[in-house]
Parts: sequence; structure tokens; C-alpha cells
Amino acid sequence: MLLCVVGLRDGIAQNAPVYDVVYRPGSTSWLTAGDEQFTVMYRAGDEQEAREAFSVLRRTRSGTDAFLGVDRPYSLTAIVSGISDTGNGFVTPFPFKTELSAVPLRGRRLSRRHRSWIEVVSAHELVHAAQAEFRVQYSPVDVIGRFAPDVARGMSLAQPPGLTEGLAVYRESTLSEGAGRLNHPYFMMLARAGMEEPDGWTLSQAFERPSFTKPFDRFYHGGSLFVMFMMETYGREALEASLRWHQWVPVSGSGLNLRLSQGRWPRDIEASFRKWNSIREDSIREAIGPLSASSIVSSRQGQSHRRPFWLSTSEVVAYVSGYNLSAGFQRVEETGRMSRISRNEVTDDVGVHLAPSTQSLLYSRYEEHPLAPEVRTSWSYMIDLTSGEEHRLSGSRHTYNPVQMPGGSVLALRSDGQYNRIVAIGSGTKSDRLAIPGVEFVSLIPRPGSDSLIVLAKKGPNQALYSVDTAEEAWTLSPWIGSDTQTIYDGSWDTSGRYFSFTSDRTGVLNVYVMDAWTEDIHQATSVLYGAMEGHVSPEGRKLIFVSYRQEQFDLQVMSLEECWAKDPLDRSLFHSQDVGERAQAAVEGIGEDVSSAGGPTFETAFDATKDSVFDRVGPYQPWRHLSPRVMYPVVRSDQNLPEGEGARLGLGWGIAAHGVDPLQRMAWFGNGFLQKGRMWGRVGVQSGRFPFRPSVVVSREPTLVDALVEGEAGVRRIIRDRQSWSASAVLPYTLWQNVSRSSLLVSMVVSYRIDRFLDEDMSVLLTRKGRFAIQPSVFMGRRVVRNPRDIWPTEGQYLSWFADLEGAGRTSGYRASIVQAGAYVPVMASTNTSIRLDVGHLFQNKAGVVGTSFFKPVGWRDALVEDRGYVRAGLKVRQPILFPDRGWLTVPVFFRAVYLRTGLETMQQLADKRNSYSSVSVGVGLKVRFWHAVEVDLAWEAGYRLETGDWATGWVAVSDN
Repeated sequence: MLLCVVGLRDGIAQNAPVYDVVYRPGSTSWLTAGDEQFTVMYRAGDEQEAREAFSVLRRTRSGTDAFLGVDRPYSLTAIVSGISDTGNGFVTPFPFKTELSAVPLRGRRLSRRHRSWIEVVSAHELVHAAQAEFRVQYSPVDVIGRFAPDVARGMSLAQPPGLTEGLAVYRESTLSEGAGRLNHPYFMMLARAGMEEPDGWTLSQAFERPSFTKPFDRFYHGGSLFVMFMMETYGREALEASLRWHQWVPVSGSGLNLRLSQGRWPRDIEASFRKWNSIREDSIREAIGPLSASSIVSSRQGQSHRRPFWLSTSEVVAYVSGYNLSAGFQRVEETGRMSRISRNEVTDDVGVHLAPSTQSLLYSRYEEHPLAPEVRTSWSYMIDLTSGEEHRLSGSRHTYNPVQMPGGSVLALRSDGQYNRIVAIGSGTKSDRLAIPGVEFVSLIPRPGSDSLIVLAKKGPNQALYSVDTAEEAWTLSPWIGSDTQTIYDGSWDTSGRYFSFTSDRTGVLNVYVMDAWTEDIHQATSVLYGAMEGHVSPEGRKLIFVSYRQEQFDLQVMSLEECWAKDPLDRSLFHSQDVGERAQAAVEGIGEDVSSAGGPTFETAFDATKDSVFDRVGPYQPWRHLSPRVMYPVVRSDQNLPEGEGARLGLGWGIAAHGVDPLQRMAWFGNGFLQKGRMWGRVGVQSGRFPFRPSVVVSREPTLVDALVEGEAGVRRIIRDRQSWSASAVLPYTLWQNVSRSSLLVSMVVSYRIDRFLDEDMSVLLTRKGRFAIQPSVFMGRRVVRNPRDIWPTEGQYLSWFADLEGAGRTSGYRASIVQAGAYVPVMASTNTSIRLDVGHLFQNKAGVVGTSFFKPVGWRDALVEDRGYVRAGLKVRQPILFPDRGWLTVPVFFRAVYLRTGLETMQQLADKRNSYSSVSVGVGLKVRFWHAVEVDLAWEAGYRLETGDWATGWVAVSDN
């Protein structure tokens, strides 16, 4: 009857899953507690952080809703987990929830004036959750939200990231006096330089997430300044009006929303914003006064120098990274000449310390869980500065910021929820030396030649320096340098143990101070415009090496201390009070009240997380209780306007699709059902995240129109294919190595069984094809792949991939296809971000069209017919970036990220017939662009000169091989 199917005619939108699953290694025992407003899910070891998060969410709820103008009830699920050593917090609409790390974010990006990490991250993320729930009745977003609430939440959040983060940072900065990033000199340092230096940020740049331009969190800084400007200039109602207009025109640019809500053109608002910021900046500069004199040792756009230490009177070691430079340790001569020691990642706070011998550095870095990259464990290391060899310190799991004491022992910090403790590591053992409830230790600074250990510690809203006599059996903290009006950020001793330098924001700007420990005199060494930090005094005590910031770079600078020593020292009382943490510790244990208001929300941050009665009703987490549909939408299927009289037709089909997932994303499901041609059809699938290999199962029965040759009939007739399919798949990602370069493995397997029935217009059976099994295995491996911040492609590493599509044989032979590709990135021009890739490949298919082959063909030969049998290919491709605008338009939501040139030389040849070959030389230009703040597109115009035919083929393509 049926001889062969010629081609597919009906285009059907597949019912792809909306929700992903997440594999969470470690303990699978999760608990849940909550009320009608908030549900908290956590592991047993994270209960204290869960209690605190619940308390903060409940206390800040009314003020946050009033700030944004949210006047409808909503509930929020918060997942609190200490499974990783990295701090994080985020809100996602798919599914709607917030995830909060029980371990704090390291580094300086957050203000240190909040009493705890959980306090600030919970309040910040609640702003995003409230914005997701913002609704204007009968608006398009509101209508969609009645059927697909998660989709509506995603639309509410689909605004420029600078605006969404700016709202959260502004709210965060009003909760506690002096806390929040708008009161944080380090955060404001980057914002001030970005807005005021030549070629400062446009409003569109301040709103958008940059891809190739530092700081990569630019939208936090610019967006926060803009929200502060709006609040001070137009008031809270102006921001709410912008949110309301977004509900009516959710696909418009932010410029249109500003025009509609404020009645002013965006360029006028931007001009007012710049004037407001300039007035603010003028007052800051006037308060700073004369700037200190210093010399630049090393400076380059996009380059960051961190944690410099003198190795001699003319050479330092520093941690350096850049736009075209892999991060790592460098020797830097005072002339600026650099020589690489190693390529290394370090933890976010760049907690690097020089060993007493000055021949080694101690530091920590994260290692990804091999099966869950988002889970990262901190380990401590030591590197030899002569050979560049590093070794992991024994017993250092979950530790960071290690230091070596003069006697050779090694101390480090170990995470303990949102706090930590000082531990001794080495010799395969790990022992606690000091732990104080409610205290976060930031860094350790041993004094050379003594038993004294200086500890930078945070107690409540205060961060200060304390001293510890390590010769004592019981260690205690004694206040040393600090006050409740400033934050101390870092400190270091010179190699003699006489001069101690530290960074303080006493004046509102980060500056380096130096103490002569013999006299206890303190001098302000630097006075800079934006910020100076991480100073270290030279061995002879006459020079200070330090890091200063300006737009897009941290410069390495040196200054003479002779003038500094000649000045009168600062009043010692400015840097010393009674224990700066006593009052803070008492406040943490107290109880406060929420005093929020719509005009200017404030929040008394004290809390008592032990009195939440909801935790008396804790129960085990049960995923199946949360699998009700989260997204529902209508399904419409058609024949795509096929002409009449051309064989069978399906007509219109109507139905509904639904998707669901539990908050921990252990199980996701999707399905649809529709009525077409008088019959019910559909598809249903389920995926699990309980296992590392992420299994899924899909069952479907769906109709398709195909063209076929029917025995006994002339020509091609359109008929209906009724396909029943059962498939099971698994995907296993595995990280082999990660430290600047990356080695990873991705293995997947799909096993399916399907039966096809071919029907005529009356749904009568023409032929039933015997059921067949098919497997689709694939493997991808990348080895030591390096991609610097401005590399369009990787600039170093190798890769190997294999994909096969194999059908079991029935009465007729099944299809077979296999593709193998291997390539290497040659780092000969990595310093200019030039990517050079060599690749080879082999393709086999026993029938034409089994798999897509456009990626295998040379440029200019996209329409070449790839027949059965085998083909080989070889290619040389080069990508050279030429421009990184990282800017866009306010009104049209388009953001241009990079422009690059591309060229290549490729050939493909059929093994069975050497004459069947295709070769080309190509040139082109590529454009990386982002639409609607989230959709990344890589477009390229290319011209290929076809060597076999001697002509050119040109056109636009969507690049997918980067």
C-alpha cells in the first residue's frame, strides 16, 4: 500500500516544558513551615537561618508592598539552603519563589552595616517578589495572570534589570540606618566613577546588564542611583506609575513607560538625572579636599589589580585579571613590568595572604560539585611564588582566607551557616580555635615575629579589627581599631611587623590608613576621589603599594610615606571605642518593630527569630503536594492554510496545555490535550531532578500531515500520520575541572518506541507501520577551555562531540546517523581576544535528511545536498572583536553588545566520491544583540566564495556555534 513518505507538511509547535528540574546533592531531607503569606523550605541544619528569613520577610512585607504599590494578597515560597559555600539570593517566576543561601555573599559588594546576611538578602529579594505580583486590574498582564500566573510574574519582572534591582537596592538601603548599598562607599565608588568619568554611562547603559564592560553589575549601580533620583525628584508615585504603564504595554521599552508615566521625554529625564548626579558629586568632591600624590605602577582599561604585597623594595605580587587576561597571580615590578606566576581563581573577597617567608601565597577558591555546578565548595591552597605550583591544604574543606602563622601553623575560616569560625588546618585534621555566636570573621592578619593575630570581624552592624593572643589557651577578642561610625575592610602587616595598613570608610570614601605599631600613631595615607584600598607597606617602611579605583579598572599605585610620617597623626579616639560590637550583639538579641510607610519606608531591624509559632508545625517536604498546574494556556492547531483539494486535511484543533513543578524543582510535568478531526490527541511528560542524570519520560499520540507515494496511485498524495510515541531520556552533566580553564562532560541518551498509522481523509487506515525502537546517544567533552571576559569565542582549549540517531530495523532497514566533531582553539593571539579554531568532523547517514546538517557544511554551501554514506570536513575559523558598545536604546528594548569580524576556510567531501566536495573561503561581520533585556541573539552577515563554482554566496545567519 504505502511505499514511502516524501516530506513533512504540517508544522506543529511542540509542547516543550516550561519548567526545569534542579538536582540538589547531599541530604534529601527537607522540611517546610509557614503560614498563608510565606512558606519556608529548608534542610534541618539550616533551621536558624530559615527562622530568621521568615521573620524578616514577615516584618518587611507591609513596607515593601506600600513602597511598590502592591495592594493584592499573595504568597511566597522561600527556600533557604546552606548546600553551597557561595552566597546568593534570587527570585524566579518559573516557578515563583525566592532562594536564599544560608552562607553569606563574600566580598565587598554588599554593605557591612546590616546586622546579618539573612536580614539584607531576605528583604532585598522580597522587593523582587512584590514586583512580580504587581497587577493593574484588566491589564494584559492581569488577564494572562488569571490563567498562567507564573507567566504574568515573568512579564512584570521583564523590565530593565537596572530598574528592578534599583528598586530592591533602594528599599534595602532604607531598612537600617547607614546600611544598604546606597550607603556603602565601595558600591557607590563604582557608581560615581561610572556616571562622572569621561564617556560616562548613558541611562540605557545604567539600566542594562553589560556583557563585555566592567563592572559587570553596572545595572545595580546605575539603576540604584536612578531610583534614588526618582524618589527625591518625583516621589514614590512616579515609580509606581511606571510600573503601572508596564502592565498595559509590557513589550515596550522603558523610555515609553517613562514618557507615559512622567509626561516628559526620556532625554529630558536623563538630562535631569545627570544634573542631579553632578550636583551630588560636586558636594562629595568638595568634602574630599586635596588629593594625595601617588604614582601609577600598572594601569589598563578593564584590568583589576587586587591584594598587592611587597616581595622586595621594588617588586610586588598581586592578583590580576583583565578583559584579555586570565585571572591569576603576577609579579609586578615598580616599573610596571609584569610576569605571570599562575592562572588562578580565588574566592569573591580575594582573601590572599603572604606567608611569613614571602615565598608563598595562601588563598582559597571554589570548586564546583561535579554534578551540580551551582553548588560550590571552598578549599584553601598555598602556591609557591617561584615555581607557580599550588597544593591544596589538608583538612581545608569549607574553609577560606587561610593564613600561615610565624611558627608555620595554618589558620582559616570555616563556614557555619551565615556565620563562621576560626579553625586550624593541616596534617589531615581540622580543629576549632574560636567561635562566637552571632560573629562573622572576615579575615585573619598574623603579626610577623609574634603570637599576635589581628582579626577583622563583624558583630551586628559593625565591622572592626580585634586582637587575639594565640599563646593563650582560650582565645578572646580584644577591640583594637574601629568605631561604630566606620567600617574597616582589610588589613596587612609589613614584613617587619611594625607597620599596619588598613582600609576604612571613615570619611565616606575608602582610603588607606597606616599605623606605626611602635608608637600607635595612625595616619591617613591616601586621599582619593573614588576609593583606595588593600595597602601594604614596603620592607623599609618608606613606600605604600595600594589599589585605587577609576572607571572600569583597579589601578596599582605606589606612594611615598615620607610626607605622611611628617604630618601629625590622627586623633586615636577616631579609631577606638569600647567593644564596637557590644551594642550590636544586644540588638540582635532584642525585638524591634516595623515602622514602614509609603512615603519613606523604614524598618527597625532587630528581631527575635525564635518566637515564630509556625515552626512549631514543621513537616517533611512532599513534592507531590505542590504539583497542581502553574501555567495553563489554550492550544490551537491548524493545517497552515493548505489549499483545498490537495488530499487529507486535519482542520482546526482546539485544546489546552498545562505545566507544573514543585518549588524545589524535583519533579516537573507538562501535557496538552486537543480535539482535532473528531478525535482526542495529546502529549504528557514528566522529568525528575532527584537524580544526577535527570531522567524524563514522554508519552504522546499526535497527528501530522505528510506527503506520500501510495501504491496504485499516480503522484504524491497528502495523508495523515497518526504517531504513538513513548520515550525516556537522561542527561548527565559532569564538571571535570574548573579553575580559570574548564573541563566538562555532557552525556545524554534518548530511547524511544513509536508506532505510525497512516490514514486517509476519512480516517481509514492505509497502513500501520511496525513499532520501532530508536536511540539517540550524545557526548560532548570540553578540555581546558578558556574564555576571557571579551572573548567572542574561547581562545584556548579542545573539544570533542558525538551524536547518533539509530533506529532499530524492522521489515525495512531503519535509519542511521552519526556525527563526530573535534576542535582546538589556538591561543596565539589571545591577548587581542582573537579566537582561532581548527576543527575536523565526520558525518554518516544511511538516508538523506535523518539529521540536520547545515552546521556541518561550509559557508556558502547551505543548500548543498548531503546524501547518504559518509562525509568528512575540516575548517579554520577566526573571530576578531572590534567594538564593545554595551549600550542600547531606552524606547526600543534593543541592546547592542559586541561587533566582530569573522573569517574562515572550510571544506567538506564525500568519502565515496571524491568529486563530490564543497569548499569555501568566507568573510563576514557579526553582531551580538539583546532584545527585551533577556533574549540573546548573535546575527552575522557572511559572504562565502565557493571554490568549486567560482562564485559568491551571501546572506544573514543566526550564529549558533559560539
